Order: sequence, then C-alpha cells, then structure tokens
Amino acid sequence: MNHKSFIVNVMIVIFMLLLFGCNLQNTVDNEKQITPSLNPSPSLGPSPSLEPSSSLEPSPSLDPIYVNFNNNGNIINGGYAAYDSDYIYYVNGIDVGENSDNKLYRVKSDWTEKTLITNDLLPQFINIVDGWIYYSIGSRRIESEKGRLFKIKTDGTQRTKLNDDDCRHVYVHGEWIYYVNGSDDDKLYKIKTDGTARQKINDERSSNAIVEDDWIYYLLSIRGEGIYRSYLYKVKIDGSQKTRLCDDAMYSFILSDGWVYYTNASDGGKLYRIDISGNNKSIITEDHVMYFNTDGTWIYYTNMSDYEKLYKIK
Repeated sequence: MNHKSFIVNVMIVIFMLLLFGCNLQNTVDNEKQITPSLNPSPSLGPSPSLEPSSSLEPSPSLDPIYVNFNNNGNIINGGYAAYDSDYIYYVNGIDVGENSDNKLYRVKSDWTEKTLITNDLLPQFINIVDGWIYYSIGSRRIESEKGRLFKIKTDGTQRTKLNDDDCRHVYVHGEWIYYVNGSDDDKLYKIKTDGTARQKINDERSSNAIVEDDWIYYLLSIRGEGIYRSYLYKVKIDGSQKTRLCDDAMYSFILSDGWVYYTNASDGGKLYRIDISGNNKSIITEDHVMYFNTDGTWIYYTNMSDYEKLYKIK
C-alpha cells in the first residue's frame, strides 16, 4: 500500500468517528459494509447535519485544564484529526489535486471558517490540551524537523519546538507528553508540556503508546525466530510494574471503556478484544482488519478480506 493510500484509509476511519459517531446506534445490523458519503473539504460548502461524535469528548478524570481533546483510537491511527467541541482540526491530506497540501487546518463543525493553523507538512499524533495543539512532523522534506515535537496555540500562534527527538505515538496526559523515541531505537520517553524534564521510561523497542490513568499501555517488540513480533504490555508512568497482558502478537490496539481491541497477528489479523487486566478474550470478527477505530458502540475498520472496503461492527 503506498503512502497516499495509507493516509486516505486512516483519514476515512478517523473522519467516520468525527462525523457520525454515536448517531449510528440505531442501526440494527451487527456487521455491514458501509460506503461513506464523506468529503472533508470545506470548500464544497457546509453540511449542517454532520455532527462530530460525542464520544470524542475528553475523559472527566483529569483536571479540566489538562483534558485531551482527542481519543486514543485517533492517535493510534496517526492522529491526523481531532475535535475540541468548537472546531475540527485535520491534516489536509485527503483532498485530491492541488488542495491536498498536508497542512493542518481547522473548520467549524458545519464546515465553515476554514483556517490554516500551521505550514508544517504532515503534522501527526495531534493532541489538543488547554488551548494548545501538540504534534510531531511526519514529512521528511525538512530533515532537521522530521519527527520533532512542537506545540502551537489553537489559533495558529506561538509555534514552539519542544525537543529534537524523532517523536512517534505522541500522547499528552496531564502535564506530560509521552512518546516513542525513534532517535533512541523506539524507547518510551516522557517530557513536560513546556519542553523540560525529558526522561526515559524504558529501554525496549516500543510502539502504540497509550496513557490511561497512571498506566502506559504499549506494544513491545520481541525478536523470535528471526523476526520481531509485538506484544501488549503495560507499565506505570514512572517505569515500574511492567506487566504483559496477552500472549497474542498484535499489529495495533486501542482502549475503549475498559477493553483492549486489537488486531491479532497470531491469527491472521482478525479483530479481538480483552479487558485491561488481560482477561475475557473474545473474537470480534473473522475479517482481516487493517485500520480500525470505535465510537464506543460501533467499530469501524478497513476490511483487507474485502479489498480494503470500509465496514462497521458492534
């Protein structure tokens, strides 16, 4: 799959969550193929009937000034879009032709007031916290900025560079930013939101980091039989109490309402779930799943068993 196809597939899954979300709860089929009439280009005019999902509202467990206006499902899929109750923020990489500039924009939920936020190319892992957007740069066009961590105000002012690491799977939780450091062989790191107190959390190859309460859930790459496979672990945010949660190898996972949903690399990429303690394992679908996300009721996914078509399942 080429880079453009990757971005389009991921953006479709993310925008399905932003646009439809919980409004799809009245559909009674357990599984069905869907063909979205999706066009995120504000230039085509407003669509007042499209309302972002209420499931993307932040968790109430944090102090209100520290809530993150993006969900872990979006961030695991690259974090190319977010919603903060006033605006939809998105990387403009899904339009066709000259409009596809891979820059960060925002629009009102009725697709009006399109505004350029930054000229950085391909911002990724977007987190919105306390009026700031945190992101790393995905483009290699400026090599000195590839993967670097930045923050910028939601109105596009005060762009600030926070470190010089190659930051992946960025997740803001409270006053800290957690990330996988590609400059240090994919180890887990954290840094304060003001760019100070940078710390290493583990010394192992990691990916797909998600922070929930005081735990970091992540995939740990383990070499066996000549190849690396990724397994689900959790560790305290101070690096203690490392725990393996599942013996299945995984491609990716997300957390939702006390459950871990994951694509099972040990079983042909089928979608499974377990609880966050690692128990009550069950299969969701026999399809080979690539990208997926959930609004808490439906799971949306690209079905590799059916030519990458978009499906949903409860």
